[in-house]
Amino acid sequence: MPHKPKKIPNIVYLANQSKSLKSYGRNYKVKNYKKILTVEGNIKPTALCSEYTFKIIYKVNCRPKVLITHPEIISFDDNIPVPHIYGKNMPCLFYPDYDEFNKDKMISDTIIPWLSLWLYYYEVWFATGGEWLGGGIHYSAEE
Repeated sequence: MPHKPKKIPNIVYLANQSKSLKSYGRNYKVKNYKKILTVEGNIKPTALCSEYTFKIIYKVNCRPKVLITHPEIISFDDNIPVPHIYGKNMPCLFYPDYDEFNKDKMISDTIIPWLSLWLYYYEVWFATGGEWLGGGIHYSAEE
């Protein structure tokens, strides 16, 4: 009879995420409460970029919710929306249908670097007056 692996409790996944995040970013505030992991911290994509404050809310088997809490993500023109963003200050970091993030992947190895890259491309987009160089497929929350 084949050996069936034990199911790992969600709390173990969150504890591993928490440990990885604490070692990745020493300025990060990581909380694990009622099966929800929250991470708050600052990120600066390059020396020439602005510093951003972010918050990530993650529940196992759900897509992490990423918010830029400061400064506000704005467009260079009121008539042109910021690309690859779900709502106000919620960047689109990956395409969910491609399974680029799941509970077996570390937020510190995926979401944090993707956020830094998104912010870099956002600043380039802002500075160039609308040329998005970050590529990607925009995923609509309504899909």
